[in-house]
Amino acid sequence: MKKILLIFFIAALYGCNQDNPVEPNKVLNYSGKYQTNIQDVQTVLLYVYHDGKMSLSGTGNWNGMTFNFAGTVLNKHAILHFSFKKTSLGDHEGTIDGFFDEEGKSLAGGYMLRNEYNILQNSISFKLIAKSNSY
Repeated sequence: MKKILLIFFIAALYGCNQDNPVEPNKVLNYSGKYQTNIQDVQTVLLYVYHDGKMSLSGTGNWNGMTFNFAGTVLNKHAILHFSFKKTSLGDHEGTIDGFFDEEGKSLAGGYMLRNEYNILQNSISFKLIAKSNSY
């Protein structure tokens, strides 16, 4: 019985001594300035602040209109909520639903603008043009 216990003890000691590399979790900070396609007439700029956890917030500018947004990010999937008030097309609530790439240098997905009369939706993509931790 002592021999069996000794064998199990040595096996356990040997197993604990093996190198088991642990991949560190890469924490991304998505804070920065993102811009849609440069040739687009209605360029959208987003100044994003990421708290390093799940919360995103910031300001955006589209077609001369400035808006605030708030959102969440989980496993590179981001959802941003914003609204336009008193525009020539009325009040709109908006959502951008997209994914960041592995490095956080681009955000691509779709947007939806809606009010009581219309729903406008299309694809949208952004690229990081300025990285910052202070937004």
